[in-house]
Amino acid sequence: MWTDSELDQALASQPAGPTFSPEARARALARLNAERTGAAVSPASVMDAPGAMDAPGAMDAPGAMDAPGAMDAPAPVAKRAGRGRIFAPAGLARVTRRAHAGRPARAGRRAWVMAAVASVVVLGGAGFAVVGGRTPAASAAAVVQLDRAAAAAGGGPTAPGQYFYTETHQWALSAAQTRTGKNLAQLQETMYQSWVPHDRSQDWVRVTTVTGQTRWLVGDDALVRREGDGGLLSRPGRTREAGPCGDYPSWNGELGETGPRPPCDERTGDWYQPAPRFLAGLPTDPERLYQRLRDDNNGSPADVLPMAAGVLTADVPAATRALVYRALTQVPGLDVTSDAVNLDGRHGVALGLAQGGTRQELVIDPGSGRLIGQRLVLTAPGTDMWAGLPAGTVAEYSAVATSVVNVVPR
Repeated sequence: MWTDSELDQALASQPAGPTFSPEARARALARLNAERTGAAVSPASVMDAPGAMDAPGAMDAPGAMDAPGAMDAPAPVAKRAGRGRIFAPAGLARVTRRAHAGRPARAGRRAWVMAAVASVVVLGGAGFAVVGGRTPAASAAAVVQLDRAAAAAGGGPTAPGQYFYTETHQWALSAAQTRTGKNLAQLQETMYQSWVPHDRSQDWVRVTTVTGQTRWLVGDDALVRREGDGGLLSRPGRTREAGPCGDYPSWNGELGETGPRPPCDERTGDWYQPAPRFLAGLPTDPERLYQRLRDDNNGSPADVLPMAAGVLTADVPAATRALVYRALTQVPGLDVTSDAVNLDGRHGVALGLAQGGTRQELVIDPGSGRLIGQRLVLTAPGTDMWAGLPAGTVAEYSAVATSVVNVVPR
């Protein structure tokens, strides 16, 4: 059992943040005690916590009682890391992921619990997971961070004449075999930029930069010179394309599509590239939205994370991003790694799910409600095309930034 003095000591060691009210402390104690004992966090446990009902403003706190419950890069690779589609910013077509990836090192239990405490401090009175509705399946710390991101989600969509700009910096694992069947695996660096106009029927612009920076994980240059690269390597370079409604000159169709594409305003899109019709059809209740994610997912359970990322990094209202974050509180087994860093060094928290030899992570900045990157890591030694890759290998690592701009650079 965490006492008031123990909680105060824990809070004192965290960075300064908004005032931590007695009501928030009561909910934090209830959540932490439940995590420790394995009991469900119920409204009754919150109301019975010391100070839950007698703190000034406890019942008036916002949300205290009614909180609502790609990349079309040139394909130089034989195999992409992972088993679903990689996180792709809006306006970039998809790349298939087929390797295995996994789990980063985890902090000890005490560190994990302390991260939950610190998050409650900043969250203040939000409490979506604790008050009302079904108890979320994600860990308490993950729920706290998702609630905080939902509360902080700001910024509106584009207005007429504006563009939604997405910049992604990525290292991704590619794999192939030489002429004699020897495995090759290499991390390759790519930069993606896209400008999607408010009027989607106008020209979209996409710039793909293959930097030429690589890191061998299995094989080396000498082996490639002797036995070939099996289609693994690509030349450094920069390509710029434009096309109405994202129909770039290099577009070669999606699986099952034949003939001319429908008019721009009749296209539905999907989780990875959501069009207005797709977004308009999403449920507005978090639990129903999570069920829709599950129903639409044809891959690993962990693939709901990159699916959600497609909406989180698209030109959508802040309320839509908040809804997606709240839906993710229902993901079974979702946990959190505090003070995660994306590829470009920005700090956030990583929400992760391990499944079938892989661990998928989304890095979010709870303070701004923005998704800022992702990571995919091996949880078990690689097999087949990825034999020789040890558990802990980072198969995909990215940083993403989005903004609304008025012009497209030439």
